Amino acid sequence: MFDLVQLRFLAGNGGNGRVSFRREKYIPKGGPDGGNGGRGGSIFLRANKGLNSLQHFAGVKEFASKSGQAGGARNQIGANGEDLYIEVPVGTRVWLVAENRMSKIRRTFRPHEGQEEPTIKHQLLTLSVKGGRPDPLPPDELQPINLERESEETITRLDNSGAGATAEPQVFRSESLKNRRLKDIPKLLLVELLEDGQEVLIAKGGEGGRGNTWFKGSTNTTPITAEYGTPGERKEVILELRLIADVGLVGYPNAGKSTLLSVITRANPKIANYPFTTLEPNLGVMFSEEAGGRDIVLADIPGIIEGASQGKGLGYEFLRHVQASQALLFVLSLDEPVIYDESLSDQEKARMVWDQYQVLRSELKEFDESLPERPTVLSLSKSELYSPELVSVIENEFRHHHSEILPFSSLTRQHLDTLQRTLRAILS
Repeated sequence: MFDLVQLRFLAGNGGNGRVSFRREKYIPKGGPDGGNGGRGGSIFLRANKGLNSLQHFAGVKEFASKSGQAGGARNQIGANGEDLYIEVPVGTRVWLVAENRMSKIRRTFRPHEGQEEPTIKHQLLTLSVKGGRPDPLPPDELQPINLERESEETITRLDNSGAGATAEPQVFRSESLKNRRLKDIPKLLLVELLEDGQEVLIAKGGEGGRGNTWFKGSTNTTPITAEYGTPGERKEVILELRLIADVGLVGYPNAGKSTLLSVITRANPKIANYPFTTLEPNLGVMFSEEAGGRDIVLADIPGIIEGASQGKGLGYEFLRHVQASQALLFVLSLDEPVIYDESLSDQEKARMVWDQYQVLRSELKEFDESLPERPTVLSLSKSELYSPELVSVIENEFRHHHSEILPFSSLTRQHLDTLQRTLRAILS
């Protein structure tokens, strides 16, 4: 499943103001008539429930909107850059990895409700007497997020370039996400899009500079000064798609999670009798048969094994999807050779089921300490393979630890109604 992507968003720069003077046949020394520059295009993200992965970003590294045009003579205002709208699936998180100084200024001085945005100072654009071109502004480079300084650092002033006072800024070097753990990457959560049609401004375009007409006054009737447009925001972000589900199915590979999902929902996951059959999360909806009842979304998380929180098996990437679940359904099961192994007592087999639950719970806690505190249902899959005596011993083992386990069979559908009622109960 394509659920993690790193992108760069480059909003358009503001257009420069124009230094110009009115020159006509009978008006050789007209006043200033330089127009203002146009606003740079901004970049927005829009949530779309019709998308279920980030696959459409495959091979894409960068999105850039148009810059505003420079002001013209005769007080003509430069055209604004066109805004860019990018669609992402519902459930997408946006993590900030790096940004330019303009972005940091706006984020640091984010206005509270009812307050205006911070004033961004423009650098003056001055022409020489000979009419030479002004030097271009230095590039506003990306700088990595410094989480240690975020809480204590304050930009105390805005200089003429619109940049915050920083000491020796470190230029950001982009790295691939391959073989990197998301939680180990320094980042800052910007927004999570949870509703269809929700729009967020992810990179704001620069403001246009004012032309020399604006600088005309009683003491300066022929100004040769205008303003540069301010740089647009530049951001390097990671988009993370988390499956939004009511219940996350957690269990060892081949425990019967996919079969259960296919039986109680209309999902059609791949099912086979070998470990790690499921290579990506699957969603299914358990429809309510009662009037006014609530449909429940279940997510089949690929098999978790001991060490998954350190990247073993299918790794820690799939554990991220468990975080978005309101409740957890542990699907426990012993391998068939173990079930029929006569050298093992029923008590030993029951303890193995309990130990399996403890390993799964430990891996979840290692990944996120809050996960074991979620509402939880424990279940014993493939109960048609177990003798009634063994099932009873397993139930007693869990009761001994003050827990309840619900046996069920996806093959015979035995006790599936009880399992479904229990899931609805904990969610209500």
